[in-house]
Amino acid sequence: MKLKTIVIGCAVGFGLAGIVSQIIPMNKNNGSSTSNVKDMILLDKSIPEGSWIDGKWATERGADYKPRADILKGRLANGMRYVILKHQNPKGSVSAWLDVQAGSLVERPNERGLMHLLEHMAFNGTKNFPAGSLIGFFQENGMTFGGDSNAFTSRTTTAYQLKLKSDKIDKGLDILSDFSGRALLSQKEIDSERQVVLHEKTLRDTPMFRLIQAYTNHIYGGTKYTEMPIGSKDVVLHATKKTLTDLYHAWYRPKNEIILVVGDIDPQAVKKQIEEKFSDLKAVGKPRTLPYWGDLKTKGLHTLYYKDKTTAPRLIVSTLRSRRFLNDTYNNKKDTILNSVAGYIYQMRIQQQIEEKKSPYLNLNYDVTPQFTPTTELVATVNTTANWKDILAYTHKNLEQALEYGFTQAEFDSAKKAFTLQVNDAVQKEKTTSNEMLISQFLTSLNTNLVPKDPQQIKDIFVKVFKESTLDDLNKTFKKAWNTNNRYVVYTGNINVQGGNKAISDEWTKLQKVKVEKPLVEQTDNKFPYLETPKAVEIKSTVDKTGFNEKYNYKDVTFNNGTVAHFKATQNKKDQIIVALKIGKGLSQYKGADYYKAQIATHVYNSSGIGKFSPTKINQNFSGNEFSISSSIENNGLNIVMVTRKKDLKLAFQMLYTKIKDPKLMESVFDKYQTSLKQDLPLMDTRLDSSQAYKSFKFVNGPDIPKPLTYNESKNIKFAGLEQLMKNTIKGSTSITVVGDFEQKEISDLLAQYVVSIPEINKNPQDKFKTSYPKYVLTKGKTLNISSQDPSNKANVTVYIPIPGQENNNLRTDSSYSERDKQMAFATYFSSILNDRLRAEIRERLQLSYSPYALTHASYNQPNYGYIALVISTRIAEVNNVKKALLSILDDIKKNGVTEKEVALFKHPIQVSHSLIYQNNMYWLAVLQSIDYRKFNALYSAEKVHNTVMNATADDMNKLAKSLLVKKNISFVVTKGKGVKKK
Repeated sequence: MKLKTIVIGCAVGFGLAGIVSQIIPMNKNNGSSTSNVKDMILLDKSIPEGSWIDGKWATERGADYKPRADILKGRLANGMRYVILKHQNPKGSVSAWLDVQAGSLVERPNERGLMHLLEHMAFNGTKNFPAGSLIGFFQENGMTFGGDSNAFTSRTTTAYQLKLKSDKIDKGLDILSDFSGRALLSQKEIDSERQVVLHEKTLRDTPMFRLIQAYTNHIYGGTKYTEMPIGSKDVVLHATKKTLTDLYHAWYRPKNEIILVVGDIDPQAVKKQIEEKFSDLKAVGKPRTLPYWGDLKTKGLHTLYYKDKTTAPRLIVSTLRSRRFLNDTYNNKKDTILNSVAGYIYQMRIQQQIEEKKSPYLNLNYDVTPQFTPTTELVATVNTTANWKDILAYTHKNLEQALEYGFTQAEFDSAKKAFTLQVNDAVQKEKTTSNEMLISQFLTSLNTNLVPKDPQQIKDIFVKVFKESTLDDLNKTFKKAWNTNNRYVVYTGNINVQGGNKAISDEWTKLQKVKVEKPLVEQTDNKFPYLETPKAVEIKSTVDKTGFNEKYNYKDVTFNNGTVAHFKATQNKKDQIIVALKIGKGLSQYKGADYYKAQIATHVYNSSGIGKFSPTKINQNFSGNEFSISSSIENNGLNIVMVTRKKDLKLAFQMLYTKIKDPKLMESVFDKYQTSLKQDLPLMDTRLDSSQAYKSFKFVNGPDIPKPLTYNESKNIKFAGLEQLMKNTIKGSTSITVVGDFEQKEISDLLAQYVVSIPEINKNPQDKFKTSYPKYVLTKGKTLNISSQDPSNKANVTVYIPIPGQENNNLRTDSSYSERDKQMAFATYFSSILNDRLRAEIRERLQLSYSPYALTHASYNQPNYGYIALVISTRIAEVNNVKKALLSILDDIKKNGVTEKEVALFKHPIQVSHSLIYQNNMYWLAVLQSIDYRKFNALYSAEKVHNTVMNATADDMNKLAKSLLVKKNISFVVTKGKGVKKK
């Protein structure tokens, strides 16, 4: 089920970041209905299923477009295709993927789950890479098994993903070449891996997965689409070398495979390497013809009541069309764009009603899937206090109003501005798009019959569609999307519907006879700014600040009132500018009920828009502008982060000024938040992870730390008074940080006028160092057993290993580098070694879990608090075996230590990771902000920590292990589900 929204929301409006790529070319949601034979290949009983697996490019099937000019693509004599692009983000890195255009839909009944098992088996031995040899290569080249060296199986695709240093592309292609046709598939390795896959199946038994399965069974019942790629337990348990080999040879054939390479490489050299490494691959055996996948229910009303106490209540209304496989033509693009624009407008209408407390929804997603199994659907999270019939009537009324009366020109114009903003932004920021994002776009394009396009090509399509499309075109497209002979109406979650399916069917049938009135669409207020322009504070000085090395250099701008702003110029994302404020003393100034009030007030403040403009009105009035302002609260201050671009700088600063000076809170946001908390509270104990997180909170953090905010802590809090509390929170000294692609004088002048000029947030700058923190204390040497009402057979076993600290909270006041820094750097390194031991022992040798892992948590503000956690998800019956294995691993390390080889193995991944953080603006933001709160030069410390790790030895790790692995200090948290799966 597609429960994502077509609009990616931001804190002050509805940002459209990513929406263009959801339309073309990287999402499956491409194309729409058309009568042009060139535009569509109908999939019916007269055409074999899987007809797209023909080894052709989209251009060979009738596409209107040429591929982007900078890619090098071709086809080997054996039919294998390749796509290569030189792109340098990050420099010195390359992504190489193998796309096998066959997924779980190709499986026969006795093979369910075996395409996914084949994906696993590729890593367990090939002609040139014996079992176990790949992991070392991945680690030596900065990858982690199951992370960067990833793979996935969908219904239509199996993909293998490698991220390498550019000078290792030769070896990476060797690996993909073996994956594509030289897997050994030994029975021993099959027997070993099948339990890992079954543990993955257990891990996926979540409330959302169960909901998706129930919904899929309803929509696609009687067809092969109901079969999830994870497959059948019985089939996986009895898989043999012969069944896997037959399936492998049937679909891992050169004609069905594409090599994709994007990165800092020479395309012609890579092309030559591909020709050398893949040309000798041959198809083995005869290709298969697929059976018919089953008829879709495309006529009539279909209702489903799926009661599930583990999920929030949702209403889904959708329509389904006959299967089809669309060509990449302008007609299809036009329909897709207009349909998405219409859905965007519809969602904005509903959102405004939610904000005005005229809707029983908590939120709404509008989703369009035109390809393969074309679906248009509304997914609403609803308020359980509302009557289900009223919710149904509200849904029917709004949908029918839009269908009968259409949208307005003002709505269309506003939406066009929002979409145009995104396509322009994509063109401008193309060079800073990551290798991974580009190769992902290519993969999705190639698997949905699309031509890989560059941002300018996409922009040209949008410009043409918007230029020639009228409001009438928009409304006709919206009607066409819903003008089918069917409706699917589904209620899911913890909501009571007396009479179930029949009651829903009867009620919807009754509503079909109700005539709807024309909707009232309010005009928006465009007056902005409405506050008096403040007088700027003069700039006193600008000082170059030196970090540990040149990378860490930055500038400090000091204003006449004593406020200091830290500036770090980067080119990580072209035209992105981030301005972050940390104001006042945050949660540390509140106790008891006020502690929770401040959290709620900040959440409502964050989601209430800006001043008199609600989020929807911001979207309507400023749809052609790009900015976002988000807020959160921590112990040491209120965080306000503004992200914008050069063109919108002044407007963004005016918005930021208004956000601070006129902090309006919307009661509808408060009500929605309270309702969500109330509805989520009963669900917490029905979900394994949330049960553990909430019930182990005091165990992990100590008795003096307030519990996480839930409805129990918020139910007596009223809306009245929250706005005044928020005004009190937006007071005190302010830390200012600016990161990104900017002109310093321009930003300094805007800060002087719209931020530093605000007296409430620029008092006594030295006070920002006087924040107090609650004392965290980790329980030692005990076991906490938690019983969850989760209806699955899952259990979580978590081991907490305390990191001994120092009680003195004032260790540093300068740029010195403390022993605590060194200890935490080594602890983080040690957790990487533990992580690998878990993989080798728990996952691979004992097959007790699918994805065990280790992590380190510590606080610079709490030098006496920190831990390493080992986290294992398993079956309930395996809990004791897991605990025994974990203690055995720890005992072995304490007794025999780790080796220099183990220590050396992780230095390169750490080096690669460290080199990439420089290219992340949010890293620089966090480091510069910490300067004002850690009482030491964080820039110096960050680089020093890295150097310490890179010089670590096995002796360092073994000394640390002896101090950490003290049995009496190690604690367990074990959380178990009910052990009975819901049918």
